[in-house]
Amino acid sequence: TYVVRTSLSYYGMGGEAASYEPVSVRGVVVAEGQNTPANLTLKTGVTISGKVTGEDGLGIGGVSLWGNANDSDSWWLYSSALSVDNGSYTLKGISPDVDGYDITAYKWNWGGQGDGRKYGRQVKYAVSPKSASVDFILPIADGSVSGKVVDGKGNPLSGAWVYLSEGVLDWGQSWGWGNTQADGTFLIDGVVPGSYLVRVQAYG
Repeated sequence: TYVVRTSLSYYGMGGEAASYEPVSVRGVVVAEGQNTPANLTLKTGVTISGKVTGEDGLGIGGVSLWGNANDSDSWWLYSSALSVDNGSYTLKGISPDVDGYDITAYKWNWGGQGDGRKYGRQVKYAVSPKSASVDFILPIADGSVSGKVVDGKGNPLSGAWVYLSEGVLDWGQSWGWGNTQADGTFLIDGVVPGSYLVRVQAYG
């Protein structure tokens, strides 16, 4: 017995795209050698819009926004979008029947912004689907963390994963990661000033 789910991806789509919320059909039974039909009808969803700016008030383009339903029964309901040059965004396909969405706004820091700036991320929890506008202000991420990873005998470890977080390694709270070099050194840049937990994990 299976659950069949479907959704329409809006990542990078223009504002003219219609908004449909994901749907699922439960209890689909597949018998040996048989084709089981599973027809799904996408329902009209709502949208959550807003703007992403820096602390200077200027819009930031190219910011990824990811919204997940925070209801344990609806965890698979999500929407994603990319902010345009002036910082505005629209998350489509939001279910109006869910109590709230956790929305993360983040910008990949590889290479920074066109002017060299790098930004941290911001998470807003339990955002109501009825919200007219949800804005984000991303802090400047101009700090870095560096160091060296060695084994119990003092030998450098190459290829170890180093994570920087605020205590919990999940998508919303992990602020950076990197790999150690041949000499065991690592550098994680694009870090917002603050207090962090550094964890390292090596395989083999």
